[in-house]
Amino acid sequence: MSLHRMRKLPRSSAPIDVRVRAAGYGIVVLALLGAYRAWVMPRPPATTECGGGDGEASGSERPDSRWTWENPAPLGDPWIRGGWVLGARDAWVVGERGTVLRWQGKWSRVPVAGTEDLLGIWAAASDDAWAVGAGCTVLRWQGRSFTKHALEGCGKRALRGVGGSSAKDVWVVGDGGFIAHFDGTRWTPAKGTRRSLAAVWANSPTDAWAVGSEVTHWNGRSWSAVELPGANPGSFSGVWGSGRDDVWVVGGRRTMHWNGSAWEPAKGSESDRMNAVWGSGPADVWTAGRESIAHFDGARWTATARPEANLGTLAGADRKEVWAFGNYDVLRWDGREWRALSTMVSRYNFLTSVHGTSAKDLWAVGERGILHRDAGGWSPASCAPSTPPGACGGSAVWAHRPDDAWIVGHGGRALHWDGDTWKSVSTGTQIHLRAVWGSGPRDVWAVGSDPNILHWDGSTWSKTPSPSPKTLQLTGLWGSGPNDVWAAGTPLLHWDGRSWAEVTTATIPSGGRGLWGTGPSDVWLGGLEKVGGAGLTSVQHWDGTRWSTMGTPFSTRALWGGDGGELWAIGGASGQGGLGALRHLQRGTWSEVDGITDQRMQSAWGDRKSMWIVGENAAILRRDR
Repeated sequence: MSLHRMRKLPRSSAPIDVRVRAAGYGIVVLALLGAYRAWVMPRPPATTECGGGDGEASGSERPDSRWTWENPAPLGDPWIRGGWVLGARDAWVVGERGTVLRWQGKWSRVPVAGTEDLLGIWAAASDDAWAVGAGCTVLRWQGRSFTKHALEGCGKRALRGVGGSSAKDVWVVGDGGFIAHFDGTRWTPAKGTRRSLAAVWANSPTDAWAVGSEVTHWNGRSWSAVELPGANPGSFSGVWGSGRDDVWVVGGRRTMHWNGSAWEPAKGSESDRMNAVWGSGPADVWTAGRESIAHFDGARWTATARPEANLGTLAGADRKEVWAFGNYDVLRWDGREWRALSTMVSRYNFLTSVHGTSAKDLWAVGERGILHRDAGGWSPASCAPSTPPGACGGSAVWAHRPDDAWIVGHGGRALHWDGDTWKSVSTGTQIHLRAVWGSGPRDVWAVGSDPNILHWDGSTWSKTPSPSPKTLQLTGLWGSGPNDVWAAGTPLLHWDGRSWAEVTTATIPSGGRGLWGTGPSDVWLGGLEKVGGAGLTSVQHWDGTRWSTMGTPFSTRALWGGDGGELWAIGGASGQGGLGALRHLQRGTWSEVDGITDQRMQSAWGDRKSMWIVGENAAILRRDR
C-alpha cells in the first residue's frame, strides 16, 4: 500500500489525504499523517493509583499478543524511538513503555519485562539483537525472549544508542557520556567523555564512532573527541559509515562526511533538518529527519520525499530494503518508492464513542469526524451534502443494523445512517446530547445536558421531562430491551416501559459514567462515590434486586464485559488526569493493565471475539478474546 499522509493540518481542520512532494527519483509518495512531535520531546508516563473496595485491585497485567493497535498502527500510542532491519521479512521496532514489535511479513508484539522507554535497537542476526533505553535498560534477544543485562556504573542513565560490527563487538552509549562494550561474553564500561551521546556505529573492533553532544572516535584502545570544522557541538544525532574512510554524521541542518583524513560538510544537504543516516555503500546513502528524506548517489544529494513526519531512525538490509522510523511512522523503500507500513486515520479527532453490529460494521465518532470499520479496516466516513458545516461528527454513536445507526452531539445534533449516508435529523433542541441507545428502529433514546430526555419513535424526536428535579446532566445510556433502560449521570434514572424514575439507592455514585450489561439482572455502572468525606471511585453492579459496590481505584468513563463476570473499566487514575488507565475484573479481582497507552480512552464496544477501545488522537485499540 502506498503512504498516505495528511499535509500540515491545523488542529481545527478535518483530516484530508494529499500527495507528498517528491523529487529526484520522481517518486509520488502518499502518506497518512499524524501530528509530528519532536523526536526527543519527553512525554509523561501513564501513572495510576491503587485503592480498596470489593473487587480490590490486586496486581497488574502487561499487554499481551491479544492487544492490537488499529489506529495508529502498528505501534499505537507509544512513540517509535528506534528500529533495525535485517531483511524484507525481518525487522524490529522499539518504543515507549517497553514496547517491542517484530516484522516477519506482519507485525507482532514481543513481550519484555518492565515498562521503561526503549530508545534503540541493533541486531547482529535474526536470533541475536540488543535493545537499550531509559533506566540503563539493556535487553538481549537470543531467538526466544528478551533477557535483561546489568551494566556496571550505569546507574539510571538513559541509554540512547546501540550498534556493533559483530555479535562479539557491540557498543552502547547514553546520557552523561556513558559508553560500554560487549565482547561476546561480558559488558565492560569504557572511558571517553562526560557529554551525552545519542548514537554509535562500529566498523570493526578498532574503528567506531559515537555522536551526541560531541563526536568521539574509538581506535581500538581509547575514545577521543573529534572537532568537526564549523559544526555546532551538540547537534549530531545519527552516525553511519561504509568503512574506515567513509563515515557520515547528521544533526540539525548539518550533514558531515569523513573521507579518511578530514571531515567536511556534505554539499547540497544543508536545507533540511536531519536526524538519521544509513546506507548500503558509498554511492547509496540516505538521511531522514523532519519532513524530509534525502539520498546521496555518490555524486550529489537529492531530496526524494517530503513526508510530514519527524523521522528519527534509518536502517536497512541493502539498497532495495531501507526503512525509516519516527513517532507513529514506519516507511519502507523498495528500490523504487517509499511506502507505509504504518497507518493513521483522522489524527486530530478525539474519539468519544464506539459502537457497531459486527467487526465488519463498526463506527467510531468524535466531534471532528466519523470513522467506519469494515473488512478492509478503518476509513473516514462522510455525511450528506445537506449536513451543516462542522456537523459531520458527534459525541456518541449507536448502531442497530448495517443500515440503521444514530450519532448525537453538540447543539442537539442527530445524524442517521440509512446504509448509504449520514443525514441530519432535527431533534428540536440545542442541548449537548452525550449518549444514545435504542432497542430498535422505532425506539431510540438520547440524553445530555438538559433535564429533558429525547425519544425517537421512527418518525420524530420528542421530549420527555426527567422525573427528578435534581437532573443536571446525563452521560450514559444502556438497556436490555424496550422496558428496561438505564440513564447514567446526575442522577441515575430507570425506564420500565411506562415511565422514567430516579434510582435513590444510597450506594449509587453521583455523576455515574459508563453503563454496560448483559440483561435485566446484570447491569454495571461506573462513577465517583463519596465515602467518609473522601472521593473514592467505584463500580456498581445491579443483580436485578439491588446495587452493590465493586470498588476500582479510578474514575470510569466506559465499561464493557463478557460472559462469566469479566469486565473492563476504561478511565483514569484518580488525581492523575485520567490518562489511559484500564482495569480488568476477573473472578472478583481487579487488575491494572500497565503500559498500553497514555491517551485518554473514552468508550468501548465488543462482540464475542474482540473488544475495541477508542479515545484521544483517534486512538483505537483492539483486544481479542
